[in-house]
Amino acid sequence: SSGINAESQSEVHRESCDKLRLLKYGTPITQIFSKANQEMYDRRRRCLLEQIDAVIHHARANIPMRNKDEAEGNLQQYLLRQCPKVTGLKEYLLDRNYTSPQITNDILQLLYRSTLDMLLTRIKSAKHHGLIIDETRDISGVEQLSIVLRWVEDDYTIHEDLLGLHQADKTDAESLLAILESVFLSHSLDFQSLRGQTYDGAAVLQGAHSGVGVRILAKNPKAMLTHCLNHNTNLVLQEAATLIPLICKTFGLIQSICNIVRASPKRLAIFKEVQVQSSDDTHANLQSLKPLCPTRWTCRTSSLQSVQSNYGTLLETLDHIGSLGGSSEGAKAAPGLLSCMENFESVLGIDVCLAIFCPIEEMARQLQAKGINARVVLSLRGGIINHLHNTRSNFQQLYDAAEETAKSLGLGSPSLPRRRHVQKKMGDYLRGAPATDHTWESPLHYFRQQFLEAIDLICSKIKERFSSVTLSYLCSIEDLVINCANGEDPEFGDNLTKQLDGDLDLKRLGIQLAMLPAFIKDWDRKITFVSSIDTVIECMREMKLARLLPDLHILLKLYLTVPLSNAAAERRLSSL
Repeated sequence: SSGINAESQSEVHRESCDKLRLLKYGTPITQIFSKANQEMYDRRRRCLLEQIDAVIHHARANIPMRNKDEAEGNLQQYLLRQCPKVTGLKEYLLDRNYTSPQITNDILQLLYRSTLDMLLTRIKSAKHHGLIIDETRDISGVEQLSIVLRWVEDDYTIHEDLLGLHQADKTDAESLLAILESVFLSHSLDFQSLRGQTYDGAAVLQGAHSGVGVRILAKNPKAMLTHCLNHNTNLVLQEAATLIPLICKTFGLIQSICNIVRASPKRLAIFKEVQVQSSDDTHANLQSLKPLCPTRWTCRTSSLQSVQSNYGTLLETLDHIGSLGGSSEGAKAAPGLLSCMENFESVLGIDVCLAIFCPIEEMARQLQAKGINARVVLSLRGGIINHLHNTRSNFQQLYDAAEETAKSLGLGSPSLPRRRHVQKKMGDYLRGAPATDHTWESPLHYFRQQFLEAIDLICSKIKERFSSVTLSYLCSIEDLVINCANGEDPEFGDNLTKQLDGDLDLKRLGIQLAMLPAFIKDWDRKITFVSSIDTVIECMREMKLARLLPDLHILLKLYLTVPLSNAAAERRLSSL
């Protein structure tokens, strides 16, 4: 019995008993291992999904994921905070291979490819696209090309989606077109599907002879070329700021003041201290000094207003900076800037610039909307021109208000500039006459002449720059649809016929346009007259008439596909 007891206590006996028990009553060992592996796989899968969600969160919010110390990186710290919620995440993070920079980059690349593939599937379903391109140099000095496609869904929702930022080692038209061709080829896109293209006016993109737009037009004449309306507006304002002395001096003064005050923390602290001391209400929301950027579409007015509201504060600030002395750039420039600000011309210049630039910058904000139509553009153009013409008669009020402001601040009174000595012209020598120069009757007449000249210049340039072939084409589509919606017979011009040939059946389109008034009346009996194409689009969307009126549906999508502004590409580059 002692031998049997000894045998029963042996390792071999116990192992044999365990195997017999598992065979008769328990789970096979292979299944146990398989179940354990499956549980481990499930835990790791949940951890990986949590990691992917964290990467998406950081990428979407543009938050840096890594740090010099990998354990202190934002991604690592975020996942550590999720450990109590996700089983096994702490052990998952201990294996640094799963959260290494290479794995994170691979996840980002897979997310990019997956998102892009889904986006391209939707874009290709639209059949026709608009192209928006812009280029800029990033902080590392690398030239980046932003490529955006504009497309329209069947419910007439407009999308402007980024295909990517592509490095441009060369910035000539041939090289940029080669990059564009490579992108289109890699995404299985066709230049023949383009129905519009918009650029910022750079010669390499929109040159009349060999720009990228002209080269695309050679491949596809239906890709309507448009100079971005926002850039056109900006060029009009820049031209006025360059050619009109009063406006030129004002912007130069504001630029210098903002640079001097904002460039130094010490000088900025002086400005804020003087601002608080000058304010009656210590809890008031004081307006800060905003910089002037010549390339921003809608920042000039805010900069002008910040200087106007802080004019007295700036006078004291510059006086204080100048009294401190020193050899810094600010100390040297402060007395000269103070002398300029004490002139009546500076006060009047700010008032004049605000009177002219405020409505135009409001128009620039409206032009950034991707759903803006051609008629609205022309209405904005006409409204701005009429407003500026009406402003011509308001100069006396601006002048009187500037005089009151200058008087309240203790500044100089209006005066004429010093007369220049004019050299004799050849005719003067031949006639024996002395050199003559125009003499102004008073400062009022001198400044009024510049004010009127600025308005005339801006109005003429707006008329010139807001008259294009693309706007005429879009207006012809609007006129066709609106006239037919009001019961008139369809009339296709030669240009419209040529542009739409191959995209739809004009005979069937004429029949469908004749049916349109009945559908609009059935949709809303209160409508007695259609004045906008947006009404027709809304009717088509709500009544789901795409299948009943397929050619009209295509016409409206073609109309909405043409881009008028490259604001979408500009916004993508602004994030660099």
